[in-house]
Amino acid sequence: MPLSSDEAEIAAFFRQYAGDHLRMELLAFWSRHPNTRFTEAAIRCALDCSKQEMLKALASLVDAGIVERHRQNELVCYSLTMEETKRRSVLELAGKGWDRWRSLARQIDNAGRSVR
Repeated sequence: MPLSSDEAEIAAFFRQYAGDHLRMELLAFWSRHPNTRFTEAAIRCALDCSKQEMLKALASLVDAGIVERHRQNELVCYSLTMEETKRRSVLELAGKGWDRWRSLARQIDNAGRSVR
C-alpha cells in the first residue's frame, strides 16, 4: 500500500530518527504512552530486548531530542519529549493503528536495506 502524504512525512521523520528496528519500536511505544515516565528496565521488559541494546537506543533518542531523560534521586526515567514538532510526529503513530504502523515500519526498514 503506498504511503499517504502524512505517512510520507512520518516516514521521513522515522528515517531520520529511527535507524533500526528497536528505535522504531521505542517510538511506537511512546506513541502509546506519551505522558508516562518509564525506567529503562520497564521499557526493556515491554519490548523484550537486552539491556545493552536498550541503553544504546535510548541514548540515541535522547541525543536526538525525541526522548527526555529524568533523574529523581537514584532513579532514572525516560519520557517522550515535550518539544511540540517531534512529539507530534511520534503521536501521529497512535492514530494509525498497530497494523498500519507495522506496515509503515516494514516499508521504512525495506527502504533502508535497499539503500545499503
